[in-house]
Amino acid sequence: MVATPLDAPTIFTGRPLRGTLLVSHEGMQDHAFDVVQLTLEGDVQAVVRHASGPYCEIRKPLILMSCVKVANEFQRVDVGNPHTLKYQTEFFFNIPDSTTLPSLYGNSIAQRLPPSIRVVKSDFISAATTETHNGSSHASTCDITYKIVARVFLGGRLKCNTTREIILMPVEDIPPPLEPEDFGKEYRLVAATSLRLSWRSRKSVTVIISSVEPQPLIFPSCKEGCESTEVLLHLKTRGLLDGSNERAFVEAQLTDCEVRINLEAVTFFSGHEQKAAISIVEALKSPAIVLKKTRYTPNRTKLRLGKWSKGQEVASGLFEWETTASVTAILPWSFSRLPSFFTTLVARRYAFNVQIMFRHMPGIIAFYKPIKLRIPLQIVHHAVETLPGRSLEEDDLEAPAYVP
Repeated sequence: MVATPLDAPTIFTGRPLRGTLLVSHEGMQDHAFDVVQLTLEGDVQAVVRHASGPYCEIRKPLILMSCVKVANEFQRVDVGNPHTLKYQTEFFFNIPDSTTLPSLYGNSIAQRLPPSIRVVKSDFISAATTETHNGSSHASTCDITYKIVARVFLGGRLKCNTTREIILMPVEDIPPPLEPEDFGKEYRLVAATSLRLSWRSRKSVTVIISSVEPQPLIFPSCKEGCESTEVLLHLKTRGLLDGSNERAFVEAQLTDCEVRINLEAVTFFSGHEQKAAISIVEALKSPAIVLKKTRYTPNRTKLRLGKWSKGQEVASGLFEWETTASVTAILPWSFSRLPSFFTTLVARRYAFNVQIMFRHMPGIIAFYKPIKLRIPLQIVHHAVETLPGRSLEEDDLEAPAYVP
């Protein structure tokens, strides 16, 4: 009998995985084994089913590491029963950040180890669920699993074996911002709305709101409390005459709004390897790719804007008026803490769906639609290690710039 009594912790890449192996057997024979082989195994397995009936099943190894323990490396443990003999030894694996695997596209490529994840796409989705899928496939699953397998040998013959699953979480440096253009129209960083001054007025004020990708949401947080990041909003009006009623309306009335931020996770898995990350539109068109979206509980914030200031002159006597705001986006309690990642078979990325609604002021009826943005967000597990003599602020200076 083989046992690994320690609960499997979450193991981070780039760190050692340490454990204790226990081997016990009945009888008086000392060392009823001579070799124990321990392997760390990881693979991705995807089953993509189609409405037409056939399905695609693919399995690809991610990592395989092995170590061997001979009998004399074990120490006997007194269990208080003369008929039961128990031995134990310590073992460890140095978990790499990445692995080199053969690719269908030619030479072997190095890729970061993805996190443990299980994705299930059901045939039927409740109307009340927060999960949505593309309609190109039926009842599909994808698993990325890691496990330690112990095999006990005596005289070259396998006597018994046991398996324990572990949860692997990748650690990486803070990544550079995404290139939204690489994903077609998946992200919307600029949007506008028009506000009429009153029922009778034919004039309207156009408000344009833009944003950029915020700093990544990092685990563990350097600050106490929930993990969060700041979403920067830049607001401006189209050219207004200096001293006009429209400008006075902007200064006096466009001060309060409600911001709704909804975190969305998008997971892709495929029946064949992908060369690069694909857009949602591309995924929806491919019958070999399963797309699953998960929307979390939104954050709602009442926001009072700062003073509008005169911007650039766009024509003679015609100016833009501008202001900025920063909104804290906090991770919901139900978040799984899975990072953003890409592999040739599975990928996961995040976005903030942001909706800005201006409040109706007493005596003024403004006709407009909510302004909606879709902003990319990256989530990483980052090893925060400050060198002696250096402050966190100095380390932060080397991080990629996400906000201009």
